[in-house]
Amino acid sequence: MRIKNPTTTLEVSGDATIEAKNLQRFAALIGLPLKGAAKVSISGIGELLSGAFDLAISGATQNLAIGQPEVDAVLKGNGDLSIEAVRGESGLTVKNLDLSTDALIAKMQGELSSDTGSIGLEAELRNAAALVPGLRGPLSLDVAAERNKSDWRTNISTSGPGGLAADITGSIAKDGTTADVNIVGAVSYTHLT
Repeated sequence: MRIKNPTTTLEVSGDATIEAKNLQRFAALIGLPLKGAAKVSISGIGELLSGAFDLAISGATQNLAIGQPEVDAVLKGNGDLSIEAVRGESGLTVKNLDLSTDALIAKMQGELSSDTGSIGLEAELRNAAALVPGLRGPLSLDVAAERNKSDWRTNISTSGPGGLAADITGSIAKDGTTADVNIVGAVSYTHLT
């Protein structure tokens, strides 16, 4: 770890690797019934006084669980995580967030400031039965969202087994209290088992 400019920005930089073979011992600290194992590496620069940072995080998990059955079903097995993010005067930029588990592949990027933002997300659940019993096969989700001062404009598309398809477009208030959305979709019940 290196420290620069202690009287102005208090910049800290360095690399760290944390390995926990039993995450259950951190459950009380996090407030979740955490289980599994993880190894995480972090490198980057942060300014302690301003909160600015430029970080790269990569990690691997084994049988991660947080006590939520739907989430745990997606996290079980082996997982890999990679994040590159920058926070500065203009806001937060997530250059990439990649998550891969035995059940899920997800990629996200985005920018967020006090007035504007954009988020892009692509995810594929390898087998929808992990979340919805009887719905077998891959399920994909694509999200594009843009924010102006007052609301988020969204475009969400999903497709999956049994001819499942849905498109959701519209706007959501910045504070989440109101939404104006249009949903168009289809599903073939004959393919559900």
